[in-house]
Amino acid sequence: MASFLPPRPLQQADETRLLGFDCGSEPLNRWLAQKALHNDKTGGSRTYVVSTETGELAGYFCLSAHSVEHGDLKAKYRRNMPNPVPTILLGRLAVDKKFAGRGLGKSMLSAAIRSSIEIAKSIGVAAVVVHPISEEAEHFYLKNGFAYAREGNPMLLFALGPFISSK
Repeated sequence: MASFLPPRPLQQADETRLLGFDCGSEPLNRWLAQKALHNDKTGGSRTYVVSTETGELAGYFCLSAHSVEHGDLKAKYRRNMPNPVPTILLGRLAVDKKFAGRGLGKSMLSAAIRSSIEIAKSIGVAAVVVHPISEEAEHFYLKNGFAYAREGNPMLLFALGPFISSK
């Protein structure tokens, strides 16, 4: 059974390994192969990869700055917040099919949230938001602490406030 290394920022040297990644979702595979490095270079998003000890790409996630209008949030999430509310977008999270069912998705989600908490200690960020691409993804995020941003809105959020100590 493969052992996974901690998530690390995507590097140009990873380019050839990106094409072999297959999570079962063509849009997620294509984004990784065609857009991830470009977005990293231009500052559009930051992609983090998880590899096996043998160097095989097992999963990835990406984070970017984001904001959400008050109208897209329940009152408890917008109260005493600027409009729009500053957030971090978890734009992609995917596990290669070869490594599915081993807890890697949950581990990467935890890493993304930990990174977001660290960012929120330096700049104003209220939550991590995600737009699930399927019912399965929606269930995964709900099971792991995310909540609906507002009734009738498929966007989910993970409030960071409880994890950030004020000075």
